[in-house]
Amino acid sequence: MYRYGDGTPFPFDDNVIELIPAVIDACVAMFGAAAHLDGLRAQAQDARADADAATAQLAELEQALVAAVAPRQPRLGKDASAVQEAAQRALDGARHALAGARAGLERTVAQAAAAPRLDRALAVTSTAAAALFAKRALPRTAWAWAWKASSGGEASATSAGFAMTFELTAPPWTGPVRIAALAPTARLRLPRRRWLGAPRLAPVPLDRAALLEARKDGAQITLVLRAHAHKPSPGWRLISARPDAPEVSAVLLDERGVATRHEQVLCGDDAAAVGAVVAAVDLAMTAALAQRRTREVTLGGVALRSLGDPAEPGRVMLALLAPTLRAIAERSRVPGELSLKRDLGQGRREELFVARAALIEKVLALPPTYRALFDAAGLGREGGDRAAPIAVPIPPRPASDEALAAALAHAVDRDDDDLTTDRRPGRAPPPPPPRAAPGARTLLAV
Repeated sequence: MYRYGDGTPFPFDDNVIELIPAVIDACVAMFGAAAHLDGLRAQAQDARADADAATAQLAELEQALVAAVAPRQPRLGKDASAVQEAAQRALDGARHALAGARAGLERTVAQAAAAPRLDRALAVTSTAAAALFAKRALPRTAWAWAWKASSGGEASATSAGFAMTFELTAPPWTGPVRIAALAPTARLRLPRRRWLGAPRLAPVPLDRAALLEARKDGAQITLVLRAHAHKPSPGWRLISARPDAPEVSAVLLDERGVATRHEQVLCGDDAAAVGAVVAAVDLAMTAALAQRRTREVTLGGVALRSLGDPAEPGRVMLALLAPTLRAIAERSRVPGELSLKRDLGQGRREELFVARAALIEKVLALPPTYRALFDAAGLGREGGDRAAPIAVPIPPRPASDEALAAALAHAVDRDDDDLTTDRRPGRAPPPPPPRAAPGARTLLAV
C-alpha cells in the first residue's frame, strides 16, 4: 500500500514516483520534436517572406534598369547603332541575372518548405511513447493478455485514451504446459464423454492434461485444456469470472478443438480446483508482462504516427498526471521533493522521493510554451515549495493573553521588524515565556 508523504492513503497501487521521471522524459522528447518542427515551420515562413520581399526588390531593379537604358533605345539589328546594341545586350544580361536570382529564391523557399517533416516528428513521438509504455504504465491502466502454446504471448492495455499492444518477449511457457506443473495439488474433475449417456464429471490426470491457451480480458480468464499434451485428444474450455469465482463454465471440446454442445457449470470443490489452475496461470502471465515490447500505441483510436500534432500525447499524459502531481507536492513533508511512502508490513515503511529540481532540469531546454505545460501540471515554481515549519513551544495554559504574546515574540526570529521588544531606559524587560508542557509542540509556518 502506498501513502502520501503525510501518511494519508494514496489512491493508486502504483509506484508513481518512478513513473514521473519516465513520463517527463517521454514528454520532453515529444515536445522537443514538436518545438523543432515549429522552428522549421517558422523558418519556412520567414524564407517565404524574405523571398517575396526580395522578388519585389528585383522587380523594382528591373524597372529601374529598363528606365535607365530606355533613352538609348536598346535594340539589335543591322541598322542599330553600337550604343543601341550594347544597351540591348546589357538589358538582356540583366534580365537573365534577375531570372537566375528569382529561381534561386524559389529554390531556397522550396528547401525551407520541405524541411518541416511532420512524419519525422511523429516518429520521435511514437518511439518515445513505445519506450515509456514498454517499462511503465499510467495509473488505472486496464490490462488484457493472451497466450497460445503455438505462438507465444501478447498483451494489450488501455489508459486515458491510450491503447497499447505488446509482444511478451519472455512468456512463461513455450509450448503445452502440463497441469501438474501449474497446480500439482489440485484434484481436477471435468466433464468427460461416455459411450452411452451424457458426459459426466471424472478426474483428469494432471500429469497428462496440458494447457494450450489462456486469455484474460478484464477480470475474466479463459483456459483451453487438452487431455493429452502432445496428441489429439478431447479438451475443455474453462471460463472463470475471477480466480476465486464460485462457479466456472466448462465446455467440452472434441479432438479438433471444436466446442461441442455440452456445457456444464462447475461448483464447490470442482470450481475451487479450476480456480487454483486459473490463479497459477494469472500469476505467471502477470509476471511476464514486465518483459514486453511495444508494437503500437494509439491515442483516441489513431496511431501516433498518424496524428497531426506530435505534442498531443505529451499534453494528454501531463493532464492525466497533473492532479496526482499537485496532490503529492502538497502532501510531501520535505520542501523541494515529491515523495510517497510504501507500507512493507511488520511495522515497517519506506519512503520514495524525487527532487523537484531534478525534474525541472529535464525541461529547461524546451521553449517557454512547452515548459509552461509542466508548470501547469504542478512541477514549476507555481506549485510552491512550502517554507519549512518552525517549531514554537506554546504554553499549554497561558496565564493571560500578554503571556501568550510574550511567548510567541520570544520564539520568532529576533530580526523580524514586526516583532520588537521595548528596550528604552527605565523599562523592565518582558517576563520570560512560561515553560511548555513536556512533548508539547506546535508548527508555525512563517
